Amino acid sequence: MELYTDILKRIVIKDNNIIEIAYHDNSFINCEAVKLIFIEFDRLTEGRKIKKLILIGKSTNISEEARQLIITENHIRKSQIIAEAIVVNSFFQKLSANFYILYLKKMYPTHFFTSKDLAIEWLISK
Repeated sequence: MELYTDILKRIVIKDNNIIEIAYHDNSFINCEAVKLIFIEFDRLTEGRKIKKLILIGKSTNISEEARQLIITENHIRKSQIIAEAIVVNSFFQKLSANFYILYLKKMYPTHFFTSKDLAIEWLISK
């Protein structure tokens, strides 16, 4: 799948019922990528309850339309998602994550981190 080489580094189920979605550095996330990611998310999770770990690559950006689509797709799956942790690398990504979290925290616990280890620790506690 072309998505894996261009934007997505990996999407895998890890220990502790966590799905890890990792983006490449310097990528641009658009709506087509989001659609493909959620197709793979659904295939891997098979509708079971899951915790999400999002690893944003360095200098990776997302279009406003893609951000809105992610919120919509997460809303569809809100009864399936237990919690979501987002690992960011820059001030701009923190600002974007804060905006994103405003919408998601109404559906399920959501938090951003600058450390993958802290994000996993937080997810395990949920």
